[in-house]
Amino acid sequence: MIEKKVYFIGMNKIATTSFHELFKSSGYRSWHYSCMDENTWQPLILAQQMGQNVDEGKYVMSSIDHSQVYSDLFFHRDYAWVDGVRWFKSIYNAHPDSYFVLQTREMEAWLDSKRRHKDGDYMRRCCEYHDLNHDEMLEWFRNDREEHEDNVRSFFANKKYANFLEWDLSTDHISKFIDFVKRDFTLKEKDWGRHGKTYK
Repeated sequence: MIEKKVYFIGMNKIATTSFHELFKSSGYRSWHYSCMDENTWQPLILAQQMGQNVDEGKYVMSSIDHSQVYSDLFFHRDYAWVDGVRWFKSIYNAHPDSYFVLQTREMEAWLDSKRRHKDGDYMRRCCEYHDLNHDEMLEWFRNDREEHEDNVRSFFANKKYANFLEWDLSTDHISKFIDFVKRDFTLKEKDWGRHGKTYK
């Protein structure tokens, strides 16, 4: 029997840690941002490995394809930039029966969370990598997210039998998501919480 998987293909700072903890609480194998390299027993950043796989002409999830749930597939530094969610089409083609979730939230709240993440150090490294000032970086994030979400919606609009859900942190209840995956995953609403929130 093929093990079903769940891929969160929305942007970071949109409930990825909360979803990760929800699945972990129910005993599922979930990887968020990183995993343990089974050869070296050192942390392996998922997005970095995805980028390396693509550069080497391999399947994007090669060597990291044995978890059930994947979230926060990003690596943003002042010297490197990898958005693993960009390869959602390749992942779908390899695992068309998997669940794909485009998690979204109100734009201004999301931008504010990005701005305050890591006490501003995240924004500093992003600005440095893209050679943009603070306001330009926020506008870049806005445009980048809109483009990505449009690409995801357009792709899955033509996939009649795909297990695709758009879930809005700002307006949707977690029961909508739990019901979406209930055929293959048993999750409890009581295990849902806000984790990884950037506080003022």
